[in-house]
This record gives sequence, C-alpha cells and structure tokens, in this order.
Amino acid sequence: MTQYTRIARLLTRNTGATAMALATMAGTVSPHSRLAEMRARGWTIWRETVPGETYGRYFGTPPACK
Repeated sequence: MTQYTRIARLLTRNTGATAMALATMAGTVSPHSRLAEMRARGWTIWRETVPGETYGRYFGTPPACK
C-alpha cells in the first residue's frame, strides 16, 4: 500500500486525521507535502481546529470520477 493510499484512507474517515497520525500511519516524514501533492491531484482537503488545542484534524474528499 502506498503512502497516498494510506493517507487517502485516513482523510476519508469520519474522524479525519492529525498531522501526527498521517506521519505515523502513512510512514512519511513530511505529511504536509503529501497533502499538497494530493491537492494537486484534485483532492479537496481541509483542516478543522481541535477545540482547546494548537493542532487540527485533516479531512478530504477524492476528486470526482470523470
């Protein structure tokens, strides 16, 4: 399974994923770069701040099939 497949699975969960979860579970040291590359591939990715914390959770929807 590629990093992109793992990240896609994490982003489409109802709970989303933090940057730490993306780095740990996908095996990447630069999760924000992977998210930028996925945006370039047509993904819609957004961040929701976790109340009372300094980090957020990322969510995503895949590009529409043509």
